[in-house]
Amino acid sequence: MIDEWGVAPGWIDPDGVAHRASADGLARLRSVVQVAEPPAGVRFPVVTRSGLDVGIYGVLELEDGGEIPLARRVPADCPPGYHVVHEVTGPRPFIVCPPRCVRPSRSQWGWCAQLYEVRSARSWGIGDLADLRALRQWAASVGAEFVLINPLHAVAPLVPQEPCPYYPTSRRFLNPIYLRVEDVPGAGSAELPLAERGVALNASVGIDRDAVWELKIAALRAVYGRRDPSPEFTAWRHRQGQALEDFATWCALAGTQGPSWRSWPAQLRRPDAPGLPAFRLRAATEITFWAWLQWLVRSQLEAGPSQVPVVHDLPVGFAPDGFDAWCWQDLLAAGVSIGAPPDRLAPAGQNWGVAPFVPARLRAAGYQPFIDSIRGAIAQGGGLRIDHIMGFMRLWWIPESLTAADGAYVHYPMDELFDLLCLESVRAQATVIGEDLGTVEPAVRSAMHARGILSSRVFWFEDQAPADWPIDALGTISTHDLPTIAGVWSGTDAADQLNSGVPPAGVAETETLRRRLQDLPGAPPTANAAAVTVAAHAALSKAPCLMVGVSVQDGLGVAARSNIPGTVKRANWSRALPIALEEFDNCDLISGIAAVMRHS
Repeated sequence: MIDEWGVAPGWIDPDGVAHRASADGLARLRSVVQVAEPPAGVRFPVVTRSGLDVGIYGVLELEDGGEIPLARRVPADCPPGYHVVHEVTGPRPFIVCPPRCVRPSRSQWGWCAQLYEVRSARSWGIGDLADLRALRQWAASVGAEFVLINPLHAVAPLVPQEPCPYYPTSRRFLNPIYLRVEDVPGAGSAELPLAERGVALNASVGIDRDAVWELKIAALRAVYGRRDPSPEFTAWRHRQGQALEDFATWCALAGTQGPSWRSWPAQLRRPDAPGLPAFRLRAATEITFWAWLQWLVRSQLEAGPSQVPVVHDLPVGFAPDGFDAWCWQDLLAAGVSIGAPPDRLAPAGQNWGVAPFVPARLRAAGYQPFIDSIRGAIAQGGGLRIDHIMGFMRLWWIPESLTAADGAYVHYPMDELFDLLCLESVRAQATVIGEDLGTVEPAVRSAMHARGILSSRVFWFEDQAPADWPIDALGTISTHDLPTIAGVWSGTDAADQLNSGVPPAGVAETETLRRRLQDLPGAPPTANAAAVTVAAHAALSKAPCLMVGVSVQDGLGVAARSNIPGTVKRANWSRALPIALEEFDNCDLISGIAAVMRHS
């Protein structure tokens, strides 16, 4: 039973076993939510749909400037949008949402890749936005219809560079490390020595983000110092408004004060702090530099081919000491991080270290941080995958100094968040995929299905064959947090887990995955990894899902997965693919998988 603060005293795991939450954890979380309640008199937004009875009388001021009367029921012809209702008691946001998200008109398949892993001969040690364009062109040439990539969100603009793409400083802005320097207007022969050093980094399979960052920033500062003023950049900067100015200011501050705003002087610790105006004047050139980098990233990202859209990825949260937390610090739960409860794969639970919004404060803010985060990601491509979409209903909050197992679920206004997602999907004409793996309440999947949000079906977790999976889904063999086919079949993934400190109970799950592969037609126990991989994709190709994703790692026979959750001594998110992008067409395995998928 959920209490008045939205905190649940227990939960049911994926195996149907009921658990009680820690008494200490419950008490701590209830106190956090109670203290963070918005002040009396705050007017929450109305989130609704056309034709519904909202019990409100007034005048609707539409987003386009028009006005229509409101008498209890939302007019059937009221357009979706961010409107304002003027009542006797005053104005408040009135958001009218469409009933469903945009969906593909037919089934399609595509490639899933971690962009930083996909290097070409011209990369500076890391896959970049020019490589993304080339990946999309190659995908089109083998019949694929989309490319799904890791989050490209910004991290702190310092060394050491944060390697995890799911731990950004902001979900609204992008990481300049993905820029192709040679494609920047004004770049030329002066950057050649840096380019040679950057390309030399490709000799290592490990990705040295710190070295990449230092080379690219040095080159970009050189180009910035001699660039001609660009009216296109100036106009773009003006259109972005205060959010871009705040982000560029935060980057400049991080360069002088360090990456954590919580350790900054009090006069700089908030976006409205008294020391900010003077700093903006002193650091105007540096602030413009960071704004210019965002323009470059957006420009290079939008320059890709239109026939193969990019599906972007939205992390569940952001770093508590980063930009988004600096901007929205009054809306966050103090001394709390997000994670996951204990389960078979992570017996101790997981603590992801990202900051949660207090539900009532997010609602009191008109959901603007949520809207901005969705819009910033969904506007960049033809689709959006939302990591841990169960967080729309509830998030596992972990009090500071306690373990992940001492957390509890705190509930959010799920229906309103899903409806807002529909509005942004329709505006961007982008498909939405929800990652609904793990401990998922049935209400979440019902809400997703009702709104046309695709669920996730992963071969490693499904008891049914792919041919029996639902239509409304993205079907894949694995994910970035799970092993590759070659890793399971060869046994190297189990060894990797043990070497990385994963408990034997977690490693034991690998044998279950191997048995799934053995059950595939055409994959006897004596088959090699390549034959098993093709057989697995032949089965995957029978899935009726609207979207079917094929991992580039599996296509190249990579044994090491991108990430093993909960490990600290392993170099997660930092291993490039074994061959360059230009060599994909010479790889028999990836060509064979593409042929299987084309002829499904």
